[in-house]
Amino acid sequence: MQYEWPRSEKRLKTFSRDLTDIDFIRSLKEPIVLNPEFTTGFGFDRWLAQETNSNDVRPVDYDKFLSDFDPFHEVSIERYDEETGKQTFGKTTLGNFVENLQNPDYRGLYLKDWHAQREFKIPPDFYEDKLPYFMRMDWINFEKWTMGQENPVNGDYKFVYFGSAGSRTLLHYDVFRSFSWSLNISGIKHWLFLPIEKTTEFFKKYPEETDFTRHPGIVEEFGLIEHIQSPGEIVIVPPGWYHQVLNMTECLSVNHNTINVFNVIGVCLELQERFLAVLKELEDQKELRDPSDFADVVEMVLNSDYRITKKRMLKLAQMIETDRKKELKNSVFLEQEPPQDIEDPDFWTNGDFMILKSIVGFRCGCPFSEKHLLQIVIRKIVQDNGDFEFYG
Repeated sequence: MQYEWPRSEKRLKTFSRDLTDIDFIRSLKEPIVLNPEFTTGFGFDRWLAQETNSNDVRPVDYDKFLSDFDPFHEVSIERYDEETGKQTFGKTTLGNFVENLQNPDYRGLYLKDWHAQREFKIPPDFYEDKLPYFMRMDWINFEKWTMGQENPVNGDYKFVYFGSAGSRTLLHYDVFRSFSWSLNISGIKHWLFLPIEKTTEFFKKYPEETDFTRHPGIVEEFGLIEHIQSPGEIVIVPPGWYHQVLNMTECLSVNHNTINVFNVIGVCLELQERFLAVLKELEDQKELRDPSDFADVVEMVLNSDYRITKKRMLKLAQMIETDRKKELKNSVFLEQEPPQDIEDPDFWTNGDFMILKSIVGFRCGCPFSEKHLLQIVIRKIVQDNGDFEFYG
């Protein structure tokens, strides 16, 4: 059985394996699709049946899938009711979830945000090592400290999603203005995107809306963009783009959220907005608590609301700066102008620094901008006086 949302004539651009790194950067202003050439050789075939089904898709072989995990492992699930439009949430074992997927009485069932890569130590050569460089330029998933206790964002943002036909993710943009990408392993997904320039207009008319499809004609009115995602394709979503996704058939996918040089300024700006909102919300408690206690409460609320805090964002920026400076010690690379041919190997070895140099130089006008690199980020976090006094 296939589900479908209203269709749009506007489509995402799809790129083949000859996409260069610089062409990728130029395309970041809107969502794009990478075709299955990018995922050839990934290890996910081991979870799939050999034969295709009536949808011309290789479905998940449940026994093979469960053999790589623990059927008794607890997972969080949600279920969407088509008649009421409501979602319910719960927990079950992975084995029970897979069993219920095969039961037609459990339509709309979805396992989301499962840290399978971390919890079951899926090896990097399964797919991560095979990703193109521009997808591994990722400060929260691909650093040497990502899986360590010192990680400021408390772990990775790599997930497995597994849902029945009709399951869905309603209208949203991705956490802390991250980039996100979604690799479809099995099944067919229907994506709908709200053009970013239409965001204010849309929410002025529909301030509480979570589902495009409740309004006939909305696709044409706001020029929604669609993509029907096939197995092996990767959809990449830039920060701030509202979208929703329908599993037209049973679907298994891998999803990453990313912070890197391209969106870190936006992350910090939104973090500051959330921080000020939390301060306003807790204003009546400020006089009732000592400063350190109040600071802890602010951190706790901000972390609950935004999943990262100013202290931890500062720590991440400092760790990136220290790590890259160590890599570039005694290098003249940062003294050079950006190469005309941006596909120069040196650029993509140390590319985040070269891009950041340009951003910093443009934003702060400092003649030594290439020397302090992430200082523009740190300044936005710790305020102009340079003191780490967020709560005074």
